[in-house]
Amino acid sequence: MQISNAEWQVMRVIWSKEQTTSKEITHLLQDKLHWTASTVKTLLTRLVAKKFVTTEKLGNRFLYRPLITEEASVLAMSQEVSEKVCTKKIPLVIMDLIQQNDLTAADIADLMEALQAKEVVTTTACHCLPGNHQC
Repeated sequence: MQISNAEWQVMRVIWSKEQTTSKEITHLLQDKLHWTASTVKTLLTRLVAKKFVTTEKLGNRFLYRPLITEEASVLAMSQEVSEKVCTKKIPLVIMDLIQQNDLTAADIADLMEALQAKEVVTTTACHCLPGNHQC
């Protein structure tokens, strides 16, 4: 999944609204990111071309809807991280995510359950490029 950080911000608005207009996206992101309407429209055009978003003309405006769920996108991003990072560094990534983010008791219970259900292996294979090991 090739989606930029800026496109991700637009997608978060679309996911939360389920359907929205470029004007509404601009309004919601303007204070946080100081984007103009043309910036948002450019990002929406890219997302439509990438088939992440569908658009429908309704009078003089366009409605945008997600073609991919937020959950599917998060899982795809997780897979991308797994492919980019040496397998021996995955625990570091997971620990960093846990430390950086607020978690409820239920979140922690779910994480503990997932860890306890995980099959233990004796070693993990390094997937670094030959001669480029730093693990």
